[in-house]
Amino acid sequence: MRKVFIAVAIIMGALIATAIIWYAREFVYLLFAGILAAIILRRTSSWMSRKSGLHVNICLVVIVLALGGLIFAAVFFLGPNIADQFSKLFGALPAAIANLHDMIAKSPLGKVFSAEMAGAGKLGNNAASIAGKAAGFLFTTVGATISFLAILVFGLYMAVSPDLYLRGILQFVPRENRLRAHKIINTIGDALQWWLIGQALDMVSVGLMVLIGLWLLNVPLAMTLGLLAGVFDFVPVVGAIVSAIPAILIALTVSPYKAMYVAILFLGVHLVESYILGPLIQRQTVRVPPLLIVSAIVFMGFLSGFLGVFFASPLVVVASVLVRMLLIERIE
Repeated sequence: MRKVFIAVAIIMGALIATAIIWYAREFVYLLFAGILAAIILRRTSSWMSRKSGLHVNICLVVIVLALGGLIFAAVFFLGPNIADQFSKLFGALPAAIANLHDMIAKSPLGKVFSAEMAGAGKLGNNAASIAGKAAGFLFTTVGATISFLAILVFGLYMAVSPDLYLRGILQFVPRENRLRAHKIINTIGDALQWWLIGQALDMVSVGLMVLIGLWLLNVPLAMTLGLLAGVFDFVPVVGAIVSAIPAILIALTVSPYKAMYVAILFLGVHLVESYILGPLIQRQTVRVPPLLIVSAIVFMGFLSGFLGVFFASPLVVVASVLVRMLLIERIE
């Protein structure tokens, strides 16, 4: 009877924990983002400490101040130009959508389906207000600022005293399994560190390739579109497709041929990233099967929307370590 009671209590506890995580999933995602930030800060400061001989927390302060200075300089010197380009981008999208609608409507296929496509014109007319609302939400919302500050606070606290939080987690693990749990947590930290390094290199490379390509093609707003391509590349595969859409639409306002060249450019960048850059970077970092990542992105998108899509890849890295160390290694 006692064993039945314990089993029921464990099941009920697991269900309650799952429900809490589900209803507080936005907070959980913020906490996970804070863990990623802490990994970047702590591992970088540890590396600097080994090279310089300074205490790791002193190196952490130096890194935080340097990052703060870089962010301030970027906002002060580049912020107005980037904000102006984003404003022009959102202002140009309605005309691009309307232009695309007119081109399709004038084509033989478009005339056949003209009745069905009548609603697309409304999309072009309303795109300005939609884009304006989207811009306001993305760049001026108080919620986004609070979320960023929360991630920063979580990351700093965990980076300053990682052992404190690690000991707290291990208190929930039976004493005989704590050494194994400690090893699993460290392995997850190493995997996320190398994944973040590889992803950062990938994002910078893609952003630069798109920026240079659009600049050579003389496409308007090349810097903004290149920045978007680099940021969206944080979400593998899907990010490349999403970032190509505004670039193609903007190029369409110049000419259909320009839009075709931009589409070819993005296809070329994606091929270079997938078959040349990606394998070179992953050889030194963490390799995750693309199909697994795409499946996780789709699943997490259905499960919890944008945040699920955004964090699907690092969660796959965590899950792959857990499966390998908790299941595969025990079977072997």
